[in-house]
Amino acid sequence: MDLIPKFIMSCGKLSDILYITGVTNYLEFQCVDGSYVYSGKTKQTSKMPTTPDEAMKSPLLSIMQKLSLAEAMEILNVSESTIRRIFAKMEKEGVAIRTHGGIQSASGAMTRYSFEYGTKTNIEKKTAIAREACKLLKNGDVIFCDTGTTTQCFCAELVCRIKREGLNVKLYTNSLANLELLSPYMPVTLIGGEYRPNRKDFCGYLTDQALTGLYFSKSFVGADGCVHGRQFTTTDFDTARMNQIAMRNTDQNIMLVDSSKFSVSAHVAYAPLEMLHTIVTDTGIRPEMLAQLKSSHVRVICADVSKPSADET
Repeated sequence: MDLIPKFIMSCGKLSDILYITGVTNYLEFQCVDGSYVYSGKTKQTSKMPTTPDEAMKSPLLSIMQKLSLAEAMEILNVSESTIRRIFAKMEKEGVAIRTHGGIQSASGAMTRYSFEYGTKTNIEKKTAIAREACKLLKNGDVIFCDTGTTTQCFCAELVCRIKREGLNVKLYTNSLANLELLSPYMPVTLIGGEYRPNRKDFCGYLTDQALTGLYFSKSFVGADGCVHGRQFTTTDFDTARMNQIAMRNTDQNIMLVDSSKFSVSAHVAYAPLEMLHTIVTDTGIRPEMLAQLKSSHVRVICADVSKPSADET
């Protein structure tokens, strides 16, 4: 009989019941060092936290979804200034996002960005999008390319075109991954700032200041979601501000986004349709969404995933 509640917990049903019924609002949890919880949903085993720092960063925080400043002070028995420092550190590390008066778990895909996760999802779509986007380049272009796995696919396709045609362009990026990929083949300027390991890029005041004095013929940017086909969104304010600065200093802004992003939304809107010249997506986009986009002034290119790249033919 003792195993029954353990089986219920392992598949996540008990956690769902506790959350839906609101029980988690007044439950008190105690843990023993060395205890572990297995999630049947994520197929991951998580250590039960035994220190305040472990508790605040544990993936098990997602059961609670949100935590107010007052609740955190009571649970950890520390001052408000200490909690605010912990919250700031958690947000910087990408394990949670700040909300009004508290913090929210960042376990959801649209509240936490993971470069490694992105490199494993929708790769065929991203490669097809990159192939079509690269066709928009011409000799002499000065371009900005932001961070993301779709824009990294674009950079990989750019390398192929340079090898094939000797395309001559100048590229600026805040992405360390883009720099490493492109620098052996073309001039690349890395825009520095504060390094973010989860994105493998740079952002912040220094990045924004550098971008303010630069002008581009084309900017290639990505998004983590889209609101009703009118606003493209991202997961953090630094990325939103940086991309907006670059886009304001660009002749043609080109959004690279696979069709799955039209079904989700991140919490920071940064790129309305009015700022965009072209959207490059894939043929998996819903017909009604495609019709809505085409009714605006924006050019829409749908990449065919079934078509091989030039290197494969």
